[in-house]
Amino acid sequence: MKLKLKNEQEDFIFSSTGIEAFYSDDGRAEIKLTAKKSSDCNKIYLIELRFEIVAEVACKTINFHDNFYREIEIQGNSKEYSGFYLVVDSERLRSMAGVYDPKNRLNLKHYIVAGGDGHIELIVSSYTLNAKFIDDLSDHSV
Repeated sequence: MKLKLKNEQEDFIFSSTGIEAFYSDDGRAEIKLTAKKSSDCNKIYLIELRFEIVAEVACKTINFHDNFYREIEIQGNSKEYSGFYLVVDSERLRSMAGVYDPKNRLNLKHYIVAGGDGHIELIVSSYTLNAKFIDDLSDHSV
């Protein structure tokens, strides 16, 4: 069975290394990582994803793309890997709905943030993304 994914942020290509994750039992989580703009790969941004009404956060030490590439189907405009995905028709979300949201009021969604040596799966209600420009690779001579 294919894992149907939708690139959640097509403006960015998330870095495959250096993900930091924070979780609090008050219902929030944060992930920090670097990314490049799809339109300009010379600029690097610090990305902060803040998740609200967090039902589940799972940090997994396994490369998502290398290990699941045969099971992934990217939907939408871009067929490229962005590194941040909404899981469409998530079996995991359906199986846990009675536990996390028995009255179906939270509008939970299943997301994956893929890194190089690991990935993070989240079941949350919403998120915000803040991007801060940190470096321009074209300024560096090789």
